[in-house]
Amino acid sequence: MTKSTPRTPFREWLAGRLAEYAKKTLFKEQRNPQTDEEEEELADVLRGLWARCGILHYSPMPTQQRFHDSRASQIRLLVAPNQHGKTTAGICEILSWGIGEQPWDGKLLTKIGKTAWKPRMRFFIGATDFPAGINEVILPKMDEMLPLKELGVEFTKMGGRITHKLSFPDPFNFSIKFFSYDQEMHKGEGMTWNGGWFDEPPPKHLYISCRRGCLRHAAPIIFSGTLINEPWVYDDLYRNIKSVHVDVKESVKSLKWNSVAVLKIPHDEYPPGVTKEQMEEWALTMDEDEKMARIYGEPLHLEGRVYKTFDSKRHVLDRDLFFHNNPKWRDYPAFCVMDPHDRKPFAIAWGRITPRDEIVFTDEWPSFDFYKQKSWRWSIDQYVEMIRERETEIFGKSDSNAPDNVLWRIMDPNFGKTGKAGMTGTLEEEFIGRGLAFDATVNDNIEEGHLLVKTRLHNDQLFFLSNCFNLIKGMENYIWDEHRGGKDRSAKEKPRDKFKDFPDCVRYVVMSELHYVSPGELLVRPTWRNNGLS
Repeated sequence: MTKSTPRTPFREWLAGRLAEYAKKTLFKEQRNPQTDEEEEELADVLRGLWARCGILHYSPMPTQQRFHDSRASQIRLLVAPNQHGKTTAGICEILSWGIGEQPWDGKLLTKIGKTAWKPRMRFFIGATDFPAGINEVILPKMDEMLPLKELGVEFTKMGGRITHKLSFPDPFNFSIKFFSYDQEMHKGEGMTWNGGWFDEPPPKHLYISCRRGCLRHAAPIIFSGTLINEPWVYDDLYRNIKSVHVDVKESVKSLKWNSVAVLKIPHDEYPPGVTKEQMEEWALTMDEDEKMARIYGEPLHLEGRVYKTFDSKRHVLDRDLFFHNNPKWRDYPAFCVMDPHDRKPFAIAWGRITPRDEIVFTDEWPSFDFYKQKSWRWSIDQYVEMIRERETEIFGKSDSNAPDNVLWRIMDPNFGKTGKAGMTGTLEEEFIGRGLAFDATVNDNIEEGHLLVKTRLHNDQLFFLSNCFNLIKGMENYIWDEHRGGKDRSAKEKPRDKFKDFPDCVRYVVMSELHYVSPGELLVRPTWRNNGLS
C-alpha cells in the first residue's frame, strides 16, 4: 500500500478476509457455495465470525470517547475502577493504530503520534505478567474484539506456550510485542516503537526504556489501570505539572503534545454488562482502602497514606502570598530540623512558629528531588557551610557570622546519638563543635508522633509553603508498608521507608512542642538541654 493507493475500508477488508476463511473451512478451497445447503452453512459460519468482531460494535462510554479523542497528547492515562472498560479501550486504541482506522466508526487515522500512518508499524503492550495479565486478560479480550486466528494473525510463542508477539496480515502488517513487568530490566531496551500501551501501571524502569524507544517516531504511549501499585505514576503523570484532566469534552481542545492527558472513568459509568448491583456485591468482599481503589478508582497507595488528612489545597500555602500576608514573618521564632543519612543527602527543613502557634515549613534542602538521589558524599563541614549560607539567604542575615536567629535545632535522635568512622564524637556533638547546636533528645515514639501530626493537620496548625517540594511530596506519599499475609490484606504494621525522611522531620518538629515567643524573648524548655542558646 503506497501513498497513491487508496486504503481499503477496514470493514470491506474484514468481510473479504472472513469470507475467505469461512469458504476454506467449509469447502476446503476458495469457492462460492454451489447449493442452497452450502449457502446456508456459509451464512451461519459468517454470522458467527461477525458476532466475534466486537470492535465493530464498540460504543465508547463518554470517558472512553474522550480518551480516544485525546491523541493530541503523547502520554495518556486512563484511570478507572475495576470492570469499567479500561482494558477494552486500550485494546481498541492500539488496534486502531495498526489498522489506521477506528473500526467502530470508520474514522481514518492519518498519524500515529506525530508519524504518518503506514503499514508495518511496531507497537508494544505491557502487562503485569504473561500467564494472567497477557494470556488470560488481554489476549482473550482482544479475541473478543477481532477473531485473530481466523484473520490470519500469527502468534509467536515462547517455549511453545506463551504468546509474546502478534503479527497482523496484509495490507496492515503491523506487529504487537508483549512485555511482562516481571521480566529482566533489559528486555525493553534497544527497540524502537510506533506506540505502546501499559495495561496497569508498569515499573518506572520499563516505562523509561520504552519511552526512549518511542523518541525516534514521536510515538504515543497510553496507560490504563487502577492505581494500586507503582506510586510514581501518580507523582510523574497523574499530578504532572503539564497534566490536563480531561473531565469534559471541551478539555480535549486544550491538549498539546507535551501534555499528559488524564482521564478518570467515574465509578457510576458502567460498561455494558456490568450493573450497579454487581459492583455493590463485589465491594462487600473488600476492605475500605481496596474498595476506594477498585470501586472508586482512587490511588490505593494514597488511600494507604499515613497522613490521609494532608490536603495540598488546604495545607500548602502560596509562598509569595504568605510573606505578603505576614510582613513580620522574620520576627517569628524559627527552627531547623535535620534527618541525617549515611548514603543519601541529609533531609533538612526550616520553618517558623506563627503567633497562633501554627507550624509553617518555609524552606528545605536539598533543592532538587531528594527521593531520586541515590547517593551523596558530603562532609560535616560542607553541611555546616551550606546551612549557614542557606540561613543567611532565608532569614536575611547580613553575613554568615551574624548571631543565630534559629531558636530551635532538632536532629533525628537515633542518628544524632551515634558516631561513625572519622568522627571523634556523635553527630550531634560534631555539629555543636562547629557552632550549630542541634538537639537529638526529641521523643521518637512513632505512633505518638503520627497522632500529633494528624491532630495538627486536622486543626489547621501545620502548613507548608509551596516551594517545599520534598516535604509536600513526602507527606503525600508516606504510606503504610505492604499488608501482612499478602493477598489476604490483613492489618498493616509500619510505614514504608521510601518517602519517610521529610515526614520524619515534620514528626520531630511536632513532637518538640514548639510554641511562639515574641521577639527578644528567650525560650528555655525544661525537657531540652540549653545547647548554648542562652
